[in-house]
Amino acid sequence: SPIPLTAGEWFLSATNLLGGTDAYSIKATEWPVRIETLTNAIPHFNTNAAVDSPIDYYRYVVTRNAVRAQFEIDGPTGDVTLAARRGLPLPSLTSYECLSANPGTNEELITLFNFSTPVALMPGDWFISVVNVSGGPVGYTIMASEFPAYATNLFITSCQALTNSLCLTWNSVSGIHYFVQGKTN
Repeated sequence: SPIPLTAGEWFLSATNLLGGTDAYSIKATEWPVRIETLTNAIPHFNTNAAVDSPIDYYRYVVTRNAVRAQFEIDGPTGDVTLAARRGLPLPSLTSYECLSANPGTNEELITLFNFSTPVALMPGDWFISVVNVSGGPVGYTIMASEFPAYATNLFITSCQALTNSLCLTWNSVSGIHYFVQGKTN
């Protein structure tokens, strides 16, 4: 578990375990904001008061096995926007690779595949920002999930037409959002 950051001097060192000379560099970065690390498919509840900072920052490490990932905001009590990017700098409303900006208390979702364009899912650190655009306190649940399968080739196993509805059953993957559209004809 990480050591809590305290005020004062911190010292870093590098040791060459193989002997001889080796070129290296050390970079230390002090973050002026708190960055929470998310765990795969584990929801994290948070409240943003919009007083000190309207942006909450998160980090999720995508593994090499992932071909699909999604970042989502569920149950917001006010208007928030979800921004994401692989690597730094931290995403914001003006600097991001992916954005979900649904109005009001609608949920936010960013889905990426390893073949997505213009931004493909790649292993490594992904930074996610939840921006409170409501101006007041907002509660929400954020979750990052990754999948080893695309789950895009659906097979409908049952179709039932009723007077005012249509019931479809398909081979879904738990945790993935599906979008179903219908036409009157």
